Amino acid sequence: MLLEKLKLALMIVPIFFMAGCSAPKTVPVDYAALTNEQSKKTIALDMKEEEITGILGKPETKDDESLTDLALYDYGNGLIVGFREGKVIWLMLESAESGYATKIGELTVGKSLEQAKQAYAFEGSPGNGPFDFIHTFKLLIEDNKVIGQPLEAEGTPYYWIECYIDEDGIIYKLLITHHEMIEPPAD
Repeated sequence: MLLEKLKLALMIVPIFFMAGCSAPKTVPVDYAALTNEQSKKTIALDMKEEEITGILGKPETKDDESLTDLALYDYGNGLIVGFREGKVIWLMLESAESGYATKIGELTVGKSLEQAKQAYAFEGSPGNGPFDFIHTFKLLIEDNKVIGQPLEAEGTPYYWIECYIDEDGIIYKLLITHHEMIEPPAD
């Protein structure tokens, strides 16, 4: 009888423990996504490679050798998707010709830094020294709301947007990246 109670306890305790644990938060697709209003296609961080292929087709080129754990797929018209372990962790726009823009704020190449600040309702973090052409918006999602923070703030960002700005304050490259971009891949 005691042995059976012990077995039952050993089976139930892990269930209670797992029920009390929260799953890792993922970024809601609206916040970490690029959308093409014309084609009605949306791509987002955390999508699997198969999902992206289903939406965009095969990439024009693949570069999975220059960076040890990041594969970059070029889909043409300035749209580049970065994968780690088969999952999207990087969306880059190098041209407005792709037709893609951020789903929240509708930022794309050719928009101004001021429009980015308005879209995310805070200043973001300007780069320093040789990186003064990069302006980064570190964005946390809590209760389905965007909370902007300076780069040096404590806590792991769920994602951030880097705007590469020319001398006129216009975005010439836009990068949405997942916090995993700076974390080592899980063993």
